[in-house]
Amino acid sequence: MKCLAHSLMEKMKESGHVVVWNKKFEGKCHEDIAELMPEYAEVFHGYNQRMFDLMEIFSKNLYAHHDFRGSYSIKKVLPVLVPELSYKDLNVSDGSMAMNAWKKMMFETEDQAEREQIKDDLLKYCELDTLAMVRIFEALEKL
Repeated sequence: MKCLAHSLMEKMKESGHVVVWNKKFEGKCHEDIAELMPEYAEVFHGYNQRMFDLMEIFSKNLYAHHDFRGSYSIKKVLPVLVPELSYKDLNVSDGSMAMNAWKKMMFETEDQAEREQIKDDLLKYCELDTLAMVRIFEALEKL
């Protein structure tokens, strides 16, 4: 967990917005880290103060499309605004799968090859989530 906290602090720096999709969920993750590692609590509470929730543009109906089918999930928004990106070919393709895979990698399997495969799958999922937010933001800027 300490490596995760250090990696986040290295990447997120001390200023600027922290762009997320689902502020409530991401903020809770930061709060959990702050609780587990009180020495970093101030830093992670600070991240929550800097959050910009890209999802709110869709959840507040500032941009709506019939193909969202009433959802503001990134999995519904992405194919409308950035159709060339897709989660369909990933082994981990949604948040629930990601949480279950992480739990399995951390606590349930001792097979190193399986752990490495899960890690790779999670990194690909997180990479696409991040790229999806960037590309959705870029698509919105063009409107």
